[in-house]
Amino acid sequence: MDEILESLGLTKQEINVYKTLLDNGPLFVSSIAQKTGIHRRNIYDCLERLGKKGLVGYIKENNKKSYSVLNPKIILEKLEKRKESFEEILPEILNKYNVKNEKKETLFFRGKEGLKQIFEDQLIVEKEILINGANSNVEETLKYFFPRYNRIRKEKKIKCRIIFDESFKNEKNVLAQLKKIPLSKIKFISNFNKTPTSQYIYGDNVAIVVWSENPLAILIRQKEIAQNFKDSFELMWKLD
Repeated sequence: MDEILESLGLTKQEINVYKTLLDNGPLFVSSIAQKTGIHRRNIYDCLERLGKKGLVGYIKENNKKSYSVLNPKIILEKLEKRKESFEEILPEILNKYNVKNEKKETLFFRGKEGLKQIFEDQLIVEKEILINGANSNVEETLKYFFPRYNRIRKEKKIKCRIIFDESFKNEKNVLAQLKKIPLSKIKFISNFNKTPTSQYIYGDNVAIVVWSENPLAILIRQKEIAQNFKDSFELMWKLD
């Protein structure tokens, strides 16, 4: 919740006050100060800003104000408006991004979270993915990520072709697992790749991934290099 409220521009004190009102219902300033540990003067400032954002209101009883949160659906409406505003300027942003990023680029990622960015990038590019597979059980490394990844890839109709070393056929249940990969064609080649390194070629990009306990990935964005990797892949794919 804190991250969402921060994205709306709320300070840590404002978030504290908002959550306190959400949990406890209408409160006087003295009670808010007692529960949050925030000075009364700062409480008044927070309440004023929250009021201007349409998140908090008050009622006056016996000349005293008690404060409470307004309908939380307001937060959703604010997020949707921000999304709509961003979508309006997105074409301009993408155009500037594409112009600036036509230059050659090499990016390095380390760890499982970094590795996810490689696969998210594949979903953005939306081109066929050619894979020189290092092992047949990469889903174990990103256990809860691949079901979503494969679902979105299927929705976007992004095909993939994968080449594994023939030795992986002997792994337990490997063929059954590979058959579950949607929109994929798989080939096994003798003495192909027994290293812990995979290559993912898509669009004008090549990602080289080292599948270790702390995975490492290198993403190369360069058309000429990507084409070279594609040509090599196609040669191997044609082998009987």
